[in-house]
Amino acid sequence: MSLLETRLLEISDPNNPDYRKHLTKEEVEAFVRPQANVTTAFTAWLSHHNITPRNATPTGNRLSVGMTVSQAEQVFNTTFEVYNHTSSGQTIIRAKHYSVPKSLAGDISFVHPSIHFPPTPNNSPRRAKMRSVVPSSNTAKTVRRDGCEDVTVNCAMRLYNIPTDTGVPSTDDEVVVLAFLGQGLQGHDVASFMKEFREDVTLAQLRLEVVSVDIGDNPQGISRDQASEADIDVELLLGVAPQSRTTLLPTATTSGSSDYMTAFEFLLQQETVPTVVSMSYGTDETDAPVEQLRSFCSDIAQLTSRGTTVVVGSGDKGVNCMQTSGSTTFQADFPGSCPWSLTIGATQLSPDGSTEMALGLTGGGFSAIFQMPTFQTGPVGSYISQLGSLNEGIYNPGNRAFPDFSAIGANMLIMDNGTFGGSGVSISTPIVAGMIATINDHRHAQGKGPVGFINPLIYANNGSAFSDINQGSNDGCDNNGAPGFPALSGWDAATGFGTPDFQRLLELLT
Repeated sequence: MSLLETRLLEISDPNNPDYRKHLTKEEVEAFVRPQANVTTAFTAWLSHHNITPRNATPTGNRLSVGMTVSQAEQVFNTTFEVYNHTSSGQTIIRAKHYSVPKSLAGDISFVHPSIHFPPTPNNSPRRAKMRSVVPSSNTAKTVRRDGCEDVTVNCAMRLYNIPTDTGVPSTDDEVVVLAFLGQGLQGHDVASFMKEFREDVTLAQLRLEVVSVDIGDNPQGISRDQASEADIDVELLLGVAPQSRTTLLPTATTSGSSDYMTAFEFLLQQETVPTVVSMSYGTDETDAPVEQLRSFCSDIAQLTSRGTTVVVGSGDKGVNCMQTSGSTTFQADFPGSCPWSLTIGATQLSPDGSTEMALGLTGGGFSAIFQMPTFQTGPVGSYISQLGSLNEGIYNPGNRAFPDFSAIGANMLIMDNGTFGGSGVSISTPIVAGMIATINDHRHAQGKGPVGFINPLIYANNGSAFSDINQGSNDGCDNNGAPGFPALSGWDAATGFGTPDFQRLLELLT
């Protein structure tokens, strides 16, 4: 564990005298800044090849280097070749191996892109611009739905005891929603959604902007596939917390942890960080080099140390569907498996609408990379004891367990490309992000800072602010007979501590 992560645990421990004394930008950077002699040696190595690196992060612990293919082959003593991506027709350039000077090998975690093949090809970066996207009025035909016959944001708010009136004034605290895969929200969809489900909120009250970082500019009039995820995330967050100053960051047209790092590099450069980051995207832990996942997880720790709650989804393939061909172990979803994320699973309503149960496709389980933080050991250990021999040998019981808790994540009505339609499991993440944003508003009104990393407090209280979900499992597609992880009493690897009661969570966190 790094010194930064140790300090993060200290300031997040409710029994520590430094509890919630979030670090400044300068304090965080002091933990991760490379030693001067390492930077000097690295720069000298590249200068020998007439290459000048630039800092991708404020401290220079991650560097960006531009070079031709021939230069890269010389620098890394390798051969690069062109590979064709069969489904998209796009091409990428990769090598089968690379090497760095022996004197620097211990200081270089990974070189990217080099030998890793991403799920989809990368595109070239463009810089950012900001604007508002919600129209001033809306004429969409309403199709009013009450109750939970259809799952709506109003239904979710009733399920979790979330008030429509927060009872506190709005603040300038920023809430950020991340978007990838070339997806972007459609202003007319947000306007129609708010008119349909939050008629008490005028469009003029919304404070929603888009800041495009390194890729794209969130064009309007795009296809449903390009809009859906960003529409879902923004609509449901604003449905729960319409008072929030919300920023969408569409960062890339591709997928993978390298694009995630682009977004966090941008956030870490800011003098003031958002109080909440909502990220419903994820990838398999096997989709990127371990060193790269660890580096991005460190980015999350850096942001969290400054007081941000990073809310991520647990994945939408259960556990069996995450298994790669020939794999004998369950695969974990990332960044849900990062110990410094607040990881949210998904539930569904029973057929009669009376109870919630684990959604079969909700991600959960145990990381294959990241160790279990000590605050998890009690509740998670109890669950492992209940499991007995179930799934024994196909998961690592000593690693980071997730999700932390869950929210409704099936058959949600949202406005997507002008049409109301059901959605999937990514809906639980922005609902929880909206709850945390509202709790931060309450703390702001009391003269307190944001809640930051809440996981240790939640586990210390053994899920007292949550309603137990003990039905269902995340068996996913069940493609090789393993049953997944069942939802049991207490913490479990399908729903975490269950679903939140906003009022109890508010009392716990304020």
